Amino acid sequence: VSRVHVNFVKKLLMNEIPELQEGLIEIKAIARFPGDLTKVAVVSHNERIDPLGNCVGDKALRIKSISRDLGGERIEIVAWSDDPRQFIINSLSPAKSGEVILDEQKREAVVLVPDDQLYLAIGKRGQNFRLASKLINWNIRVYRYAEYAEAEKPATTVIAGMDPKTAEKLAKLGFSSIRSLAEAAVE
Repeated sequence: VSRVHVNFVKKLLMNEIPELQEGLIEIKAIARFPGDLTKVAVVSHNERIDPLGNCVGDKALRIKSISRDLGGERIEIVAWSDDPRQFIINSLSPAKSGEVILDEQKREAVVLVPDDQLYLAIGKRGQNFRLASKLINWNIRVYRYAEYAEAEKPATTVIAGMDPKTAEKLAKLGFSSIRSLAEAAVE
């Protein structure tokens, strides 16, 4: 038995939360930085049961008990969703995410947040968004709205001899990065 394995946390949750044992609530995913923070995605199979409230418990007693067993490791319970956008927003809690831009083929997401939510979305030492990435198995990048707007200028504008109008036309056709242009077929 390893105390750092995610199944260790899963067993502790199962022992403490009867709704998990009965199958009324299901653990969909767990991501963990042992000793610091764990995120658990849960879903209820009964619409009358609140999965977050039941897992946390009255006055957070259930979670505090498990946290104490893990030496003070923080445990965050998030709502699972089969919609990737909503699951990403849920997994970045406590930050209030704004917009999520997905690239489903590459399993990458860009999350835009207001300035006052950036620290919460990233977390201490980048833990929050890294754990969210592990939890949903997507690569997540977090930007401020203003920062992303500046980055939206096509990278092809830096190519010597290319005028901005041509760079914009290429970007509209899907060639906004130098890599995408280099990998493009001649046609």
